[in-house]
Amino acid sequence: MMLVLALVWTNGCGDDGDSQPEDPPNDQMIAPAECPDDLPEMREGMLGVSEEGNIEAKLVTADKIPLGWYHNDWVIEFTDAESGEPVDDIMFGLVRPWMPLHRHDGNGQFPEITELDAGEWSFDGINITMGGVWEFQIPIDESSAGADNIVFRVCNSQPKPEARD
Repeated sequence: MMLVLALVWTNGCGDDGDSQPEDPPNDQMIAPAECPDDLPEMREGMLGVSEEGNIEAKLVTADKIPLGWYHNDWVIEFTDAESGEPVDDIMFGLVRPWMPLHRHDGNGQFPEITELDAGEWSFDGINITMGGVWEFQIPIDESSAGADNIVFRVCNSQPKPEARD
């Protein structure tokens, strides 16, 4: 019994984000993950879910649609939910990709955030390390529209590439 528990513990996803599964031999690909039917398809124009209702966040562009493995770059527009005006004075908390099923982030790599235009921000380097459902969590600690937490729920159903891009 102890051996079985030890194998499960060492082979599962950990909370520390330091371990990565080994790549399969070249002749084996990891099968694409199944995405839940109730999860809307990723697309430009999709809205993030606002926890407080203060800010609306819309995906303007993404370099990979649908969501892909490893490095993803997004541009998101933030507007005041009440006035519709751009929100450009945002103080972000820890912005990260998060895999709720396995309870880990993108292996400790966090996107670089750059303001592009009034209310538009780029998030470069959203690191997706597994197939399955991911949340792109955007805590907004401060802004002219107030604090809020924005979440984009997306699914990586792509087969794992043979080489990182």
